[in-house]
Amino acid sequence: MIKRISALVLLAFLMATPLIAQKYKVKKDKVLKDKEEVASVTGEVGMIKSTDLTFSQNGEEVLHITQKNWDNKYAEFRGFLMYILDFPLLNEELHIKYNANLVSKKQVVKLLMAKNDLHFYKDGFKKEEIEKLKNSEVMTSIQEDTVKAYEIISKWNKQIKDHKRETDELFDTFYVRTVHDNPEDRPRHLPRKITHLIYRKIGNEDIARDYKDQGKNIYRLVGGVAYRKTEPGTTSTFMEKEDMEVFRYVTQEGDYMGETSQFFPLTFTDLTSVHSAEEFTYYMTGNVEEYKVAHDASWRQRLDLILAILEGRDMI
Repeated sequence: MIKRISALVLLAFLMATPLIAQKYKVKKDKVLKDKEEVASVTGEVGMIKSTDLTFSQNGEEVLHITQKNWDNKYAEFRGFLMYILDFPLLNEELHIKYNANLVSKKQVVKLLMAKNDLHFYKDGFKKEEIEKLKNSEVMTSIQEDTVKAYEIISKWNKQIKDHKRETDELFDTFYVRTVHDNPEDRPRHLPRKITHLIYRKIGNEDIARDYKDQGKNIYRLVGGVAYRKTEPGTTSTFMEKEDMEVFRYVTQEGDYMGETSQFFPLTFTDLTSVHSAEEFTYYMTGNVEEYKVAHDASWRQRLDLILAILEGRDMI
């Protein structure tokens, strides 16, 4: 009786569990499906290597897989990996979101492809499997994240437009100071990532002296800076990263990435490479503006140039 019950339980389990029809292995540069070779694979993949693999059948390339971060201009919405699958014979390209870094050819074949019902066949790939994958969450979520990102940015832009703090022309000089982690040193509703505060102050000494005599503040808080430099190996990245965001201070608090904030981003600058450090992106429009700067200029010198450009456009 016990054996019969056990058999029934096992049968029920097998019926409820989808069977994996194809079993894959990768031995050296050969892809095996159900112990038969279905493709050869060359290229790189690893813990500290960006995936770049080419799969071939009968000496002809049938699939090229590369890896990159989500292609996005804004620092807040970077962070997930995307794999690009190019099928040259079918003139198809798929962008698949994946939340982990695949470190072996076997993982690419089993987790990225087979798990998403994309299989090798002797005559290449099936169009219907590719079409099905196009409508799967791993692909549609990229579009959804893109739409969501721009909706959030639109809200930030509205906050700046409706509630930016105005200053008169007497406050004609920028002053930037470091803000520390001590809560008493940080203004209310300041995002954790902001490392420096931007003030405009009265540059004319006589007027500044009159203001002080009257007990008036010669400084006006107008913004903040989030400067980040990550050394290789200190976080999940194995590459040095350096970037800078300029924020505008507003009089009405709102939501910034889950924090109550009175600071919202104006520009983003990637300082990691010399080329990208000579341009910045506007959050309001997505446009990129180039500026001339010495190659060995510090991030503070670059910040001064960006602030001058923003001032000329009446943005800060």
